[in-house]
Amino acid sequence: MIPTNDARERKEADQLISSEATVKALLNASNESAFLYSNQGYILTLNETAAQRLNMKLEDIIGRHVNEVFPLDVARNRMEYISKLVETGEPVKFQDKRDNLYFDNSMFPILDQDGKVEMLAVFSHDITEHKLAEIQILRQKEELEISNKELEQFAYVASHDLQEPLRKIASFITLLERRYKGAIDADADRYIHYVVDGATRMQGLINDLLTYSRVGKQNDVEQTIVDCNQVISHVLRDMEHAINENSAQIIIDDLPNICGNSVQLRQLFMNLLSNALKFKAQRIPEIHIKAEQQGAVYVFSVADNGIGIEPEYKERIFQMFQRLHTKEEYPGTGIGLAVCKKIVELNGGQIWFESLYGVGTVFHFSWNVEGVC
Repeated sequence: MIPTNDARERKEADQLISSEATVKALLNASNESAFLYSNQGYILTLNETAAQRLNMKLEDIIGRHVNEVFPLDVARNRMEYISKLVETGEPVKFQDKRDNLYFDNSMFPILDQDGKVEMLAVFSHDITEHKLAEIQILRQKEELEISNKELEQFAYVASHDLQEPLRKIASFITLLERRYKGAIDADADRYIHYVVDGATRMQGLINDLLTYSRVGKQNDVEQTIVDCNQVISHVLRDMEHAINENSAQIIIDDLPNICGNSVQLRQLFMNLLSNALKFKAQRIPEIHIKAEQQGAVYVFSVADNGIGIEPEYKERIFQMFQRLHTKEEYPGTGIGLAVCKKIVELNGGQIWFESLYGVGTVFHFSWNVEGVC
């Protein structure tokens, strides 16, 4: 008959062997790297995938400490998480890099009869492809941000520096037109008119380019709680002449307070309203401005009964300097909606439209209900 103490020890040993065998079977069933550690950081067993990734044989790894198997920084990282798991008993997740490979690791406790961490199972998932793609995206994003800043700075400087000489050209050619109109011949009058018209349009382009380049600059983006009703009121006052000239009927629902920049919002609503007035049909313009909450965002709408937009122009409408009509039909530089898009996207929203050609257009844009002000 086996003594009681010996029987207990044998039973505990059998349980440990059984648990190790069970865990080892689970490790070998995994397609990813899998380890079984002691609570001191010694490698009790591992699967073939883990050995292959370490470029070592199983028998040369089992029984060795993580400090002897992994690079110093990886071993130090693992020991920190082993200590944390032994102390808390809670599973942990962490990442590490070995050579040029990246791994996402999950570490789980294996408890003894007293509920203490006796061993630890670690599964390592190779995320190299995903990580490299993520790094590439971040690198491209940084490069794009740098490029955009350089382009914005170039646009601002170029436009600003072009203002003064162009102002002189426009001033003197206008003076020439007034003073000598009819003094030479019809051809001369026509040529001078072309120059005046070209200089005027160039000034419009430069001013719009300056407006676009200024959107999002640090001194323009102070975020505050903005009453959209007040913003619209200011816009209507600024556009009073154009509204009266077109006998436009404008309906405005009660609009919300949102977190944003009042200058940007004023520019946004003014551009959309100007667009609605400009592209009117052969009827009295009717414009309806409203907003409704949809989950975490407000969706604003500016609806008109104008000429509408043909479906083939859907992809072009928000691009810079895109004109769907000749300047003789509808004046402008084709930058207004590009400015709207930039303002909305800088504030985390989206802008889109619905339109029936010959019936009218509705421009929508979303704005976060809860912003940081």
